[in-house]
Amino acid sequence: MTTQEIDRRHAERFPSARRLDRSEELASASVMWLVGVAPEARHLPAVIDGCCPECDNSGKVWGAWVIDAGSDWSEEGYRACWVCQTGGGAA
Repeated sequence: MTTQEIDRRHAERFPSARRLDRSEELASASVMWLVGVAPEARHLPAVIDGCCPECDNSGKVWGAWVIDAGSDWSEEGYRACWVCQTGGGAA
């Protein structure tokens, strides 16, 4: 879930795919450590570089939302974007 601008900068900073993979692994591990150590970090707002990669800054996403899994009851429509419109922090 990255924008074209982020992909361009990654290619510039990490010409080796192996180096990019390793840096992403380390970044992911550091975020998981932070959230595990400091639960209040779960309520920090998402920081997005550029426009939202999920909703393109519209603030909403279309989907089928399960209401009752046992009866296969679902509704389709727009809901708030889970990336940039969380209200209480990053999802």
